[in-house]
Amino acid sequence: YTDKISIHLTAYMVNWADFTTNDMRLISCTQSGGWIIYSRFEMITFAIRNNGSYKYVTSTVTWDSLSSGWHDFDAIFDGTNAKLYLDNSLIATSSDFTSGGINYHSTNGIFVGAESVNSQTTPTGNRFNGYIGNISIQNNDVVLGSTWAINTYTCAKSDVTLHARWIANN
Repeated sequence: YTDKISIHLTAYMVNWADFTTNDMRLISCTQSGGWIIYSRFEMITFAIRNNGSYKYVTSTVTWDSLSSGWHDFDAIFDGTNAKLYLDNSLIATSSDFTSGGINYHSTNGIFVGAESVNSQTTPTGNRFNGYIGNISIQNNDVVLGSTWAINTYTCAKSDVTLHARWIANN
């Protein structure tokens, strides 16, 4: 997923103002590399690690401006630009990436509603206090014949029990 990626998820909160703490995450694949959808200065932000530093796609939409309930979030990197969508509306676009794609670290993992630091395998810091579902991460980087190869996992349309692989950080 180093050159092109699409990330989609739906998320629910009763009060989105609870998500304004800087660095709270909806989903992340970061550990000195990768990508993230999170709160940066209270704004909805998509960031990609590129050549040793993050490129930020920060919208002007604040988390506390979202109405109570479910919202769709889409983050797309096409190899040149990163784009961020909220409820099917474009809310931010990056400038062109002039070199390289997404850089990853050997300890990268995907965390939903949390983040780990310093090569830990458990979440640290603030966590998402709502519901997250319908996660789809697509690799738009590999061409097979005339179509893109897409690796996708979409949550079932009924209740699903997920078991955390960590101990809660109270």
